[in-house]
Amino acid sequence: MKIRLFLVSLLAIFSLHILRAEEYVVIAKDSKLFDTPIASNEYATKNGDDADCLVRPGMTLRLVEHKKGWDVVEYSPGLRAMVMQTILLAPASVKVPAPGNYNVANNPKERVTVTNTGADWLITSGTKHYKGKRAGNAVVFLNNKNELVYSLLNIGKTPYVYNYTNEILKFF
Repeated sequence: MKIRLFLVSLLAIFSLHILRAEEYVVIAKDSKLFDTPIASNEYATKNGDDADCLVRPGMTLRLVEHKKGWDVVEYSPGLRAMVMQTILLAPASVKVPAPGNYNVANNPKERVTVTNTGADWLITSGTKHYKGKRAGNAVVFLNNKNELVYSLLNIGKTPYVYNYTNEILKFF
């Protein structure tokens, strides 16, 4: 009986971890990422060039955990920082996007094509293709390592597509 209870407890913890890993937050306004829960320039997360790591409206980041008014997010594979919960968009403000052709918000030279068949989403940029899935009303597109590569969502009537590769974001 004790072993069974232990296994059920482990399964519950494992399931919670899996669900938590699939949550995303959407940025509502321009802000910085922070290393600690103090919104001060000296605690801003820096990239390899010692510049602040900035986030823009419509960016979608993987949620790691909540911490008293702050969210810990994964802003690049394996890299975590904190964002104030006051700069996050309410989930009800995010609308399900439509398939189509979009300009990438953080890379104006890039244009992508998004298709949708039932629950299957696909984004194409040049010769690269990534499968997507719904994360709330946003769609996140992941590479074969389960890392965020693109996101697509609508805020009001404005669609946002972001490219999360380091060549574009320059987060590290």
